[in-house]
Amino acid sequence: MSEVSISNQALSVHEFRTLMDPLGPFEATPFLAVATSGGADSIALCILADRWARARRGKIIALVVDHRLRKGSYAEAQRVKSQLENDLGITARVLRGYKSSSGANVQAKARAMRYRLMCDWCVRYGILHLLLGHHREDQAETFLLRLIRGSGVEGLAAMSSVSELMGVRILRPFLTTSKLRLKTTVTDARQLWLEDPSNADRKFSRVRIRQLSHLLEEEGLESIRITNTAYHIGRARDTLEDSQADLLARALTLNAAGYGILNTQLFKQARRETALRALARVLICISGRDHSPRFVRLERLYTAIMKGQGHPRTLHGCRLAGYQGELLVCREVAAVCQTLPIENGQELIWDRRYRVSLVSPVCDSTLYVAKLGRIGLRQIIKEAGINRPSMPSAVCVSLPALWCGEGVLAVPYLRGVKEHLRPMEKFNVTFRPFQPMMSRFYTLA
Repeated sequence: MSEVSISNQALSVHEFRTLMDPLGPFEATPFLAVATSGGADSIALCILADRWARARRGKIIALVVDHRLRKGSYAEAQRVKSQLENDLGITARVLRGYKSSSGANVQAKARAMRYRLMCDWCVRYGILHLLLGHHREDQAETFLLRLIRGSGVEGLAAMSSVSELMGVRILRPFLTTSKLRLKTTVTDARQLWLEDPSNADRKFSRVRIRQLSHLLEEEGLESIRITNTAYHIGRARDTLEDSQADLLARALTLNAAGYGILNTQLFKQARRETALRALARVLICISGRDHSPRFVRLERLYTAIMKGQGHPRTLHGCRLAGYQGELLVCREVAAVCQTLPIENGQELIWDRRYRVSLVSPVCDSTLYVAKLGRIGLRQIIKEAGINRPSMPSAVCVSLPALWCGEGVLAVPYLRGVKEHLRPMEKFNVTFRPFQPMMSRFYTLA
């Protein structure tokens, strides 16, 4: 292939444009964010994206995340920021993690935090596109990791070149480009890059697989062949996603408060594989989680729905129960544990599902966002003088509420209640889960 013959060459701006074109559309004067770790892949992405944007009278901003995982990480992030701004003339921002991740799955926790920080920043400043530097070898490693875990079509399609998180389009233009070419691109630009020490730590599965890559190549299983396989599986995933989207458009009513009503009759008429995957998407969206539940548990739930077993069930942080002849899917109240202090002028993400903001006069008391719960629900029903709230009580108890001490100040989604509470605070809430119900921007690499 042509990629082999030019494997040692720097990636040109023209080639980068051919990688970017299928990922559009873009604004007339694009403003893009670039995730930047300081590694060769992200520095190459900054160099090329900056040139691409300038040619369109646009600009980029580099986002450098300090995960606080090791001593000196903040100073390292500042050095990357300084290199970008002083050597390349690219504006950069350092985003600091909430706290150090520890224990099991440290890399997964760090990755989730990184995406939350960057997507939240993009939404706050009106940036639609976030570029990531994942390359061909990353794609191959992702495929092999998921193969080892026994993933299905969705997992084996590996990373998509375009996806969506929290209303931000995630773009990966380098999925068919080798890491060697990216290193050459940085070298030709007379720039340096950082090597993350965790990339050599064998306690991580990805590192162990990376170190075995030469053995796989000796047997003919090169990264380009693996990524081609992921591409073909991705085409199958694309077809499945279309079927899921069609089913959900007909069978699911998604309420702006963050719960859904599923028409079980339409659901039962769908093909089993389509229905299973659609059910997983509903659970991911309403729970605010990253990934699907385990397939065995998902199948068990699906079977119960098919048999019409109406008693409430819980799975993946969601509660499912019969409701007016259909199926109510809402957040499981026991799974909602976050208590989030909030101050005047702040905008925050609560429970990975809601964007909350506070605009109010200065208040002397400490305010916080937490689930309404049964105690809060009883309180507001009593204060409002109503017999029942405007939505199922199973939904109400998991809604975000603004609290002051032991008292509820505001619950925006409950009509007929909000105006009866003390109007000292203006509390705005928007349901915006980490994963959308369907990724309408899914594009094959």
